[in-house]
Amino acid sequence: LQEQLQEQLQEQSQADAKQMRREFAETIQLCETLTEEKDQIIAERDYLKLELGMFMEQTQHLEKEKAALSQELKEKNDLDEFELL
Repeated sequence: LQEQLQEQLQEQSQADAKQMRREFAETIQLCETLTEEKDQIIAERDYLKLELGMFMEQTQHLEKEKAALSQELKEKNDLDEFELL
């Protein structure tokens, strides 16, 4: 009887150890997957920051160009008005 109990206990310990190894392997796999996803998200974030910077530069350039064209148009309108007088 004692041998049976000891054998059952050993089998249970082996089963528990096997289950723990399986769960540990799953945990490692999950961590690796999360790390890969995090790296992808960081790369996408960096790309979007770069793209945003370029759009902001382009917007500033267009605003300066708009201001210059508005000034040019105002001067032309002023000149046209002066010539009409």
